[in-house]
Amino acid sequence: MSMSLGLYGLVVLALLLAELRQDRRAQFFFKPLAAIGFVILALQFGALETVYGKYILAGLIACAAGDVLLLSRKSQKLFMSGMAAFAIGHLGYVFAFLEHGLMFGAIKNEKPIDHRSMCKYHFDYFWIMCILLFL
Repeated sequence: MSMSLGLYGLVVLALLLAELRQDRRAQFFFKPLAAIGFVILALQFGALETVYGKYILAGLIACAAGDVLLLSRKSQKLFMSGMAAFAIGHLGYVFAFLEHGLMFGAIKNEKPIDHRSMCKYHFDYFWIMCILLFL
């Protein structure tokens, strides 16, 4: 598992460098790998074990397709298809959260998590992602 995460981290780092350098060939190579990596990690973390996980997995697959379709910047049809794939993916996420309810808990054992802790986690995660995006 840690090997998968490490390898995936390298793929995402390579994609970030490709984006910063605006290297289209590297983006065409690493973007699909990163998108597929999300799907593989979801499967390794047990996405098929719960209905919630299956909806999340469906969303990840649709958004991975959207990522690939949006790589081309010349085709209006591919752009619209990519946007549709992202919309379908986000519907998967909506259904996942409707299935899981408003109580956030660990997926495997369904123990509720304190809402204040969850909000703090998301807030901290948000700022970390903002910092990384603007580096």
